[in-house]
Amino acid sequence: MTRGFTLLELLITVSVLSILIATAAPSFSSVLASTKIKRLAPEVHGFLIAARSEAITRNQDIYLFFLVSGNSGAVNNSDGDWDLVLSSSASYDPTNILMWLDGSPYQDIEVSFNFFNQNSISIEGVRGRFSNGNISIASMSKLTEVLSIKASNVSGRIRICSSDPNENGRNSIGHHVKWSSKT
Repeated sequence: MTRGFTLLELLITVSVLSILIATAAPSFSSVLASTKIKRLAPEVHGFLIAARSEAITRNQDIYLFFLVSGNSGAVNNSDGDWDLVLSSSASYDPTNILMWLDGSPYQDIEVSFNFFNQNSISIEGVRGRFSNGNISIASMSKLTEVLSIKASNVSGRIRICSSDPNENGRNSIGHHVKWSSKT
C-alpha cells in the first residue's frame, strides 16, 4: 500500500481551497473595515475626553484642530491623511502641540469633522465644554454604517452614537448606543 497524496488529489484539494478563499475574501474586507471603525471611534472618543481634561487641568481654553495633509481648512478626509491636534494656541502652530491623533492607520475610512463647518473648535477651560457638533466615521465601502462621536455644549457629554440601530439598539457594526438628532 502506497502512502501520501497523488498529484490529482493535491490538485483537487488546492482548487477547492482556492474556491473557498475566493468566496470569503469580499466579506473579509468588510470585516476589516468594520474593525477599523470600531477601533477609531473609541480612540477619537478618548482623545476628546483627554482634551477636555487637559483644558480643565490647565484652567485655560485650548483648541482642537482637524488637519488634512498637515493643513487646516478641510472638514473631511478618507485617505488617512488627517490628524486631530490639540493646541493651546487659537491658530494652528506646529510647535505648540499638546496632543496629536494620527489618521494614517485609518485609510478608506471617511472621517468628517462637523462642528458648524469649522475645522477647529475651542474647549472651555473652566468646565471643559465643547461646541455642539460631532466627528462622523464611516467605511468607504459602506457609507450607511456611521459611528458619530458627539459633543454637547449644554451637558458636556461626549458619546458615541450609531447611525442605524435595529430593534436591539445595535447596528451591523455592533455598536449599542442609539442615534439621536438631539445633542
